[in-house]
Amino acid sequence: MAGRTDPVDIISPNNVLANAMLRSVDMVRPRLQAANPDRVAFCVGTQINGAPHLGTSLVQTAAFLLAKATKRTFNVDAVVRFGALDNAPHDVRLDPETHHAYQQTYFHALGADAVGDLIGKYYRGMFDSLADATGVDYEIETYSAQQSDPAFRHEFLATLGRPDQIRWPLAPSHGQVHLRLPCPECGCAEKRAERTRLLRTGSGGARLRGGVHRSRRLRGRRHRRLSGPGYSLSELGQGAAGRP
Repeated sequence: MAGRTDPVDIISPNNVLANAMLRSVDMVRPRLQAANPDRVAFCVGTQINGAPHLGTSLVQTAAFLLAKATKRTFNVDAVVRFGALDNAPHDVRLDPETHHAYQQTYFHALGADAVGDLIGKYYRGMFDSLADATGVDYEIETYSAQQSDPAFRHEFLATLGRPDQIRWPLAPSHGQVHLRLPCPECGCAEKRAERTRLLRTGSGGARLRGGVHRSRRLRGRRHRRLSGPGYSLSELGQGAAGRP
């Protein structure tokens, strides 16, 4: 490091933890000892874009098993909270002139009822089985419902006011946070947020400028025409229901 000549020993945390931890449930012990909660939620987020693959199923199963072990070991109530990410891209389209990518989320393309049907088709049966096998209850919350909560929006707006602090943890390769602003008419947003800019943020809301798209440019043989001429400015408030 700059200004220092002392040798630095690189120690792998895995080597340390392998000798200090006997069971996987011990990973949560420090936090539980410090907070002493009555209830613990293990959050698992999954994009709602089809049937879960093996890796997704393993992670969800591990969450239920860890919650079961936590209940038994620490005598606290535990629940698995399934974050259904209905802001996953349903369709991605390229502007043939600018080559900017625009996406439409599952929420905007299908609506809340159809998203609920996808959750029921691909996930609820498996979660019911895992809950029966482990004795752990679960909750389901879509991203569109979560982000409409005033408390969530308050925290989100607070982070927008600290761009230099959040940009590199969120986007370590290039520092460009993918702040996607959906068009208020068709729900499309820039996928990589190249031209989306935050103009103002404060305690009451934020004002952003999104990259303008033109319906005729994004029209293709396999895609329906977008409605509306595009978008430029949009407001995001704390209490507004909004869209993801």
